[in-house]
Amino acid sequence: MRAVEVRLPACRYAVTIGRGLLEQLRRLLDESMTGRDLVVVTEPVVWRQHGRALLAGLGELEPAAVLQVPSGEQAKSLAWASRLYDGLLKAGCDRKTGIVAFGGGVIGDLAGFVAATFMRGVPLVGVPTTLLAMVDSSVGGKVAVNHPLGKNVIGAFHQPVAVVADLATLDTLPTAQLAAGAVEAVKYGLLGDRELLTHCRSTPFGKWDLARVVADSVRNKAAVVALDEREAGPRRRLNLGHTLGHALEAATRYRGYLHGEAVAVGTLYAFRLSILRERASEADFEAVLELYESLGVPLAVPSVPFRRLMELMLHDKKAHQGRLLFVLPVGLGEVEEAVGLPEPLLARAYAELSARLDRIGVRPARGGKR
Repeated sequence: MRAVEVRLPACRYAVTIGRGLLEQLRRLLDESMTGRDLVVVTEPVVWRQHGRALLAGLGELEPAAVLQVPSGEQAKSLAWASRLYDGLLKAGCDRKTGIVAFGGGVIGDLAGFVAATFMRGVPLVGVPTTLLAMVDSSVGGKVAVNHPLGKNVIGAFHQPVAVVADLATLDTLPTAQLAAGAVEAVKYGLLGDRELLTHCRSTPFGKWDLARVVADSVRNKAAVVALDEREAGPRRRLNLGHTLGHALEAATRYRGYLHGEAVAVGTLYAFRLSILRERASEADFEAVLELYESLGVPLAVPSVPFRRLMELMLHDKKAHQGRLLFVLPVGLGEVEEAVGLPEPLLARAYAELSARLDRIGVRPARGGKR
């Protein structure tokens, strides 16, 4: 078992990583949830596979309700948030109720948004069940729902009181989900953790040390969040690959990509931009492309005009006064911000990426995420 502490000016919490942690949940939450009622927010597949273990681990902390939402990105909406508010009120919940987000990135974002806004804020416990949620979205307090014009544009900052990542839940995860989560782990290598990047590049994906990969990713994110909780400066670099990635998800109505798949394409796009600006090399691009291919990530671009993607990127929450912000690689292991790049340059990089992916023969993108 490994534990990483996230330290912020107003709070601190532990991210506990290991196998068999669901069975120890009552002990792990003892201090943070003493005297509180609990409500579990989850989705059907996760509950069917792991709900019994969660309930056994909670022991006498029997949930006042288990609220389920449909699988997939479509559940990250104000409509489903409203249904969760209904469920909380019907269960008699109040400001002393804690919400357990039991699932992947969608559940964490949606349940976290509800926890941030119900009764002006109630405690949140993250119990991530996907690799993507473990390495990234369950840590740092960014919670949100989607809007048809943009991903995560309706949200808040609401830190959890604890995060428990039971690696045993990954045993039932589809291969595509694991690969999509691995993309977010690779991101931390591209941002500067060269040892993590070396492990990811030199070790076959099926033999990754997942405990190490999750702990290193969380440690990297915790260090950045401690410096910049509200994404006013250094935390923006965690958006590598996300400016175009979010637009791809929105353009396909959140059905064309798993989040990590869209981020992979977005990261390759960022490398193409850096190459055109002479800040990265073709060898860097090919190294990252080869790594994503080794993970089995389907690298596809949609049949959507680039101008439509530009419109969606301009609705991205990182855009300011009509100027896009990109996090761009400087080789492997360093990034920089670029604001207001000219549209012809953006279009040229996208055309180059599309042509390169066409040459390798992409597989169809999938939809939904757990």
